[in-house]
Amino acid sequence: MTKVDKLPNGCKIIQDSQKFKFGTDAILLAKFACTKLKRNFKVCDLCTGNGIIPILLTKDSTSKNFIGLEIQKDCVELAKQNVILNGFDKNIKIFCTDIKDIATQKSNINFTEHSFDAITVNPPYIKLGTGRQNAKMPLSIARHEIMCNLEDIFNCAKFLLKDNGSFFMIHRAIRLNDIFTSMKNFGFGAKTIQFVYPNKTKNATMVLIEARKNASCETSVLPSIYIQNN
Repeated sequence: MTKVDKLPNGCKIIQDSQKFKFGTDAILLAKFACTKLKRNFKVCDLCTGNGIIPILLTKDSTSKNFIGLEIQKDCVELAKQNVILNGFDKNIKIFCTDIKDIATQKSNINFTEHSFDAITVNPPYIKLGTGRQNAKMPLSIARHEIMCNLEDIFNCAKFLLKDNGSFFMIHRAIRLNDIFTSMKNFGFGAKTIQFVYPNKTKNATMVLIEARKNASCETSVLPSIYIQNN
């Protein structure tokens, strides 16, 4: 079932609860990356879903050159509709491809190595074999590492990003060990991290990470975000 939601910044998003529906995590990631994207940046959003993150960033950041990659054809069509709905068809291009094929150059889209200044990604959070999968496969693919995992994401980002390029991701805090292991294996250094809490009485559930490719970084930990207060 589709409906059109209006966001606080004036953007409109067509949602389909049977295929993909964005959550608070997409809003948090866009806000986290927004001020760090420069005007001349070429930005790629992996696992773009319905295009929510490049749409928010086109509206709110100075960057105006975005590519969104998504493996599910229905989500790609929804993202393209959302791009047109917001009048961003000159700023955002959406492609249907498997990110695992990009680094091996087997993708149906030809991407030039080291051609992007920044990567954003709100990936599937849940390891295969853990958690309860949704009976609806599109939603299950969006939440579980069925079509890609952390290693696939960092391998793709390593291929696409320029040296010292910026990588922005939101993920579950309980996966921090896996995240930092993958970052190290693929040559990324953590520059900024920010924890997200439901409220001041509960443990952090999410973490926002800014990393740099082939860069030695001193890591800054930003003040925590408390969803209930924000």
